[in-house]
Amino acid sequence: MNSIFIYLFFEIVVHRWLYDYSNTIVTGILSPAGLPQGAVMIIAALVLFMLQWYLCYWLYKKKIFFKV
Repeated sequence: MNSIFIYLFFEIVVHRWLYDYSNTIVTGILSPAGLPQGAVMIIAALVLFMLQWYLCYWLYKKKIFFKV
């Protein structure tokens, strides 16, 4: 429903500013656990995916829809 908004939001805002921040946090939390770098990157991608999903869910529940 807000697919264009989510795409643009994550391409502009998240990719430029929050992507490195979230990777740093996930790496900082999971690196002491001894996980390989590939597993940490997969988990970081899943965290960003869950953030996208939650934002879509929140917009849907609040009945906020962006029209293009």
